[in-house]
Amino acid sequence: AGLLGLKELSLKENRLSSIGACTFADLKNLESLYLNNNSIASIEKGAFAGMLSLKHLYLSFNRLGSLLNDDETSLFSELTNLHSLYLQNNSLGTLNNPDLFAGLTSLKKLDLDGNGITYIHPSSFRLLGNLEKLYLSNNRISTLDPEVLSCLVKLKTLYLDSNELSTIAMTAFEGTPNLKRIFLKNNKKDLTDSVAFKFDHFSDLEIN
Repeated sequence: AGLLGLKELSLKENRLSSIGACTFADLKNLESLYLNNNSIASIEKGAFAGMLSLKHLYLSFNRLGSLLNDDETSLFSELTNLHSLYLQNNSLGTLNNPDLFAGLTSLKKLDLDGNGITYIHPSSFRLLGNLEKLYLSNNRISTLDPEVLSCLVKLKTLYLDSNELSTIAMTAFEGTPNLKRIFLKNNKKDLTDSVAFKFDHFSDLEIN
């Protein structure tokens, strides 16, 4: 009962390998949960059930290979008020399902750096209409489907540096009217200069 009012919980660096269903069910007021720097490879369906107050979830530096439950639903479907999701340095490889981030309608920041990502399904981010910052650095992305960013109407900052991109279709940014900063360095081809002149319709856009 004494934990009911808990706002922040850190379980980082505890060698955790999995998270069971309803693990945090009693922590209805929790706003920040740190599960980073463990060895988490699996998260059971309902692990985050009842966590309607959760704003920040740290799952970086783990061993997650998928963001889906066995029934193909999102691990995060109940986190409708989550603002920040940190998933950098896991082992996702591909984002190959349009429901990966279902339920995260309040999400503003998504960090997917360093996941060995080679492919992103065109609809992977379709439900993230409030997203403002997207981190995709240090992956192995060689092509970016023009539809990938099409629903990110509030996106302000995009990190695509240190990938394997050689070109980006300019139609990829038609759905991001609020984009202010894009990071493109260290790709297969230097995209910084080659795309700069194509962004005339963006006011104050900073290309790095």
